[in-house]
Parts: sequence; structure tokens; C-alpha cells
Amino acid sequence: MIRILSVLTAALIGLTSITGAQAQSSNTLTVAVPFEPQTLDSMSSTTDLVALITGSVLEPLYAFDAEWKPAPVLAARLPEISADGTEVTIPLRTGLKFHDGSNMDAADVVASLQRWIKLSPRGQIAGKVVTDIAAVDDASVKITLSQPFAPLLPLLSFNTGAAVVFPEEVIAGNPDTPITETTKIVGTGVFQLAEHVPDQFVRLVKYEDYTSPEGEPSGFAGSRSAGVDEIRFFPVPDGNTRLSALMSGQYDIVLGLSPEAHPQVSRNADLATNIIRPSGWLLFVENTKKGPTSNEKFRQAVQAALNHDDIMLAAYGIPDFYTVSPSLYAEGTSFYSEAGAERYNQKNIETAKALLAESGYNGEPFRLLTSQQYDFVFKAAVVASENLRAAGINVELVNLDWASMLQQRNDDTSWEAFISFFGFVPEPSLLATFNPTWYGWWDDAAKTAAMDAFTSTVDPAERLQKWDALQTELLQQAPWVQLGSFAEMVATSASVQGLRPVPFLPLWNVTK
Repeated sequence: MIRILSVLTAALIGLTSITGAQAQSSNTLTVAVPFEPQTLDSMSSTTDLVALITGSVLEPLYAFDAEWKPAPVLAARLPEISADGTEVTIPLRTGLKFHDGSNMDAADVVASLQRWIKLSPRGQIAGKVVTDIAAVDDASVKITLSQPFAPLLPLLSFNTGAAVVFPEEVIAGNPDTPITETTKIVGTGVFQLAEHVPDQFVRLVKYEDYTSPEGEPSGFAGSRSAGVDEIRFFPVPDGNTRLSALMSGQYDIVLGLSPEAHPQVSRNADLATNIIRPSGWLLFVENTKKGPTSNEKFRQAVQAALNHDDIMLAAYGIPDFYTVSPSLYAEGTSFYSEAGAERYNQKNIETAKALLAESGYNGEPFRLLTSQQYDFVFKAAVVASENLRAAGINVELVNLDWASMLQQRNDDTSWEAFISFFGFVPEPSLLATFNPTWYGWWDDAAKTAAMDAFTSTVDPAERLQKWDALQTELLQQAPWVQLGSFAEMVATSASVQGLRPVPFLPLWNVTK
């Protein structure tokens, strides 16, 4: 079997007729992705690709529905919250089996949540106020908090750095480190992980003993079923190769295409386009721990020099695919805010030069990490580097493959900035960029106070006021710059049915 799969994978990479035949199988859904996943332990990763692959394998207690409201998955219903907001009791569904055949119970949930608050960048946000996680009985768990914490349920529901449930025995050896063994990626999902050959493919197979949540499918909530027998993910770094392979029938679904491919795909009767809106944000992230970027005045200079309109146009090509706004959230939504807007999209080289002089910058290298595996990221980096050079910053554009870029950002001595994209989150505190342990390491007393005030407030109107204060702090300190929001095109074969165009792309209930 291994040999057959290896031959098949080689054919896929070579774009031969053998791959086309495989892609036409009604029992296998083939997906071309831009890069190899660094891990398949979705609890440990905030990468969208990891969430996409493992979303059908590892399941959380709650997930967002189509209106971005938490709904039960492994939980039986929404939690019971004490009058003072410090005790959250979660009832569990019963009779569920993990892929290894063991039964899921409260002990597994407790062990998984304890691991989540230590390991996950999102769980660590909740971990600051969690004082205890304990089983009430085999079918319920209680989380005790030091204070009311409004983002807890959204954090438990989110797709990356996810609060997924593993068997207690499986994670016993990895309580605070990512799981590296494929055989330990064991969940309760519609599909189970069958095989992972690095740099070649990930193969999921239908889990025959799956028990679905109830309700109509909505976002990531509601009933789930396997519409195919297998899903296979193939890393194909070059965007043009992914597009050509889709058009020749070698893949069913292709991610990471440039918006400029939209006219070509939409004119092809054998293909379909799915526009995810909102999909996320393009962010310029700086290293606040080391080098010139540890100086606030320097970061303000970078922020002042960036021309967001030029950067987003270069990145996405078609204005309909992006928006430039000081607010992370669109007008009319709960968290729309123009606080600190005067510092946003200044595109003012003279202001940047003055701030550089104040910072004491002396021409040190400014290493900007990027990757051509995501064409829009690379184009954004090229234009941003031109903006910064015009202000007098000694930019070195470091072009890596995407996996290497993700790895290099762990080393705080090897970069000053990188550009990356972040999937849409309905709750601002879900953004991993606010976590002081996340790359860039933004850790400041004023920011911490503003974040604590925001997360401990429950009243929606008061929360918006606290969010204004936090956004003001973000634009003042400029640890990262929101370049703009974007829509994403997912292109598929016309035979693919049931795909819901939402971020992180749920692949259950999808047929072909």
C-alpha cells in the first residue's frame, strides 16, 4: 500500500494522467494546498492549514455556527454559568468513541483542556484566569475562573490553537509539547488520520463509528457526515502549478490562488469559485523583543512609512478582494472602531524619517521574512520594503519557503519583521497576536491592562469602549500593523458539492 501511494504521489507532483484518474474518483476528495503542515496537532498551532486538515479529525467542545455564535459539538449544550461568572459547567455528549475505539468521557476533556491552557496560544489567554478544571461526573466538566471572562466560549470554539479533545492516555506523554507521532493524532471526528508522508500527502479516511452532533449544518456546527471515503491533501508550493492542475482535473479543491486567477477560473464551466468573505487580515508583524524594532519610535516609523493602498493592490490585484480600514471589523459589526485612526495608513515618509531619528536608528539591517509560496504575501513584502527603504530603513528581503519562514520566526535573533495572513476571528481576543508568547512577543504593561479590562467586561457596550482603548494602544505601540482585510477564493471542480465558503473550510458534508 505504501508503495502504491508513493507512486500516486509522484504522479500528482508530476501532473500526469494517473493523478487525473485518481482525482476523478467519487470516493476520494483531493485538495492542493500551498505548503506542508508543520504539525497535525491543531491545539499547538495557529496555522490555518493545520486547522483545515485536522478540522475533520479532532473535535472541540464547541464550534461557531454560520452567525459566529458558539454551538455544541462534543458538548451536549451551551454551558451553565454561575451568577458571578466564575464557574462554567459544560455538559458532555455521551456514547462517543475516539478513533482508537476508546470511549470519550470527562477525564479526557479535563486532560485536554489542561493541556490546552498550557500549550495553545489561545488556551494560554484563557489560562491566565482559569484556576481549576475538574470533572463533575463522567458527563460534565467545570471550569473555575478567577474573574468573569467574556472570551472563554469563543476561545473554546475557535479552529486554530483549538481546544480539541484527545484521549487522556494519548496526551499523557505530551502535556505541554506538540504531538509529533501520526498515530497519536486521535480524535472523535468524521475522518481519522490514516497516513502522513511529509512533503507528499496527508490522507484521511472515513471513521465508520462516528456519531454526529444534531441540528442542521451551519458554519462549523450542526450535523456532520463523510461525503467521501477519503480526503487527501497534497502540498503544491507554486500557485500557477496548483491552478493548472485544477484546470486539468488533477485536484478537486485548490487553495491559496491569487485573486487575479478569478476571471480565468470563473469562465471555466468545469470549475467553480467560492469567495470567503471576510476571510482574514494581512498583518505586518515586528519583533518587539530584539533589534531596532524593540524601540517603539522605530515601530511607529515603520507604521508611518507603509502605504496600505499600494501594498494591498499589489498583493490582491483586484480591489473587490480587499479593504483598507483602521478598524479590524467592518462597519456595522460589534467591534467596529476608528480609535487611533490618525496613525493608520499614514503613508508619510517625512514623518517616518523624523521618528527614525528619534529612535536613534543607525542603519542596522531590517530583515523582512517572506515567501513566494503565497504570492500575495511576497508581493506585499516587496512593496512594503520599497516604502521602508524610501524612509531610510536598510531592508533585507529574506525569501524562504513558507515552512522555513514559519520555523525561522521562532528565533528572535534572526528577523525584524514578517508579513503573514490571519484568518477572520469574530472575537478580537482570539487573535494570537495579542498573546505575549506569540511571535513578535508584544508584552507591555499598558497593553496588558487594556486587554484585561476588555476580556473581563461582559456588557457589549462596555466591551466596545474597552476595545477602543486596546485598539488605541495597538496603533500607538505598533507591534504589528493591520495592512488590510481580504476575501479569499477557493477554486474547485464543478463536481464538488456542499462546500461552505467560510474560513478554515469544513470538509465534512462535502461530496463530489
